[in-house]
Amino acid sequence: MPYESVMTGSVDYNQAQRQVIAGGKDERRNFDEIEMLIAIYWPELRPHLEEVIKVRDQGSRVIANHKRRYEAGQTQDEESFLAMKSAIEKLGDIEVAFAKAVRDEASKLA
Repeated sequence: MPYESVMTGSVDYNQAQRQVIAGGKDERRNFDEIEMLIAIYWPELRPHLEEVIKVRDQGSRVIANHKRRYEAGQTQDEESFLAMKSAIEKLGDIEVAFAKAVRDEASKLA
C-alpha cells in the first residue's frame, strides 16, 4: 500500500496519491455490484461482506488520521503504520474466510 510508505517516511503524500491513481487506472471497482449480488442471491454471505466493509472503513480512518498527523509535520508515524498493518492482516484473514464461504455456497449449486 502506498500509504504505508508515507507512514514510514519513504515517500510523501503526493507520491503515494500518484501511485494510487496509477494503480487504479486498470482496476475495476465492483464493490457495489458485489453488495447487490449478495443482497439478492446470497444473503448468507452478508456477514463476511460486513467484515470486509468494517476493515475497509478502519483502514480509511487510519489513513485519514495519519494524513492529519502528516500535515501537522509528523512525517513518520509508527502508530498509524502498525494500525494499517493490522488492518491489512485482518483483511487477509477475512478474505480467506470469505473465499471459503463463497466456495461453500457454490458447492450447493452444483
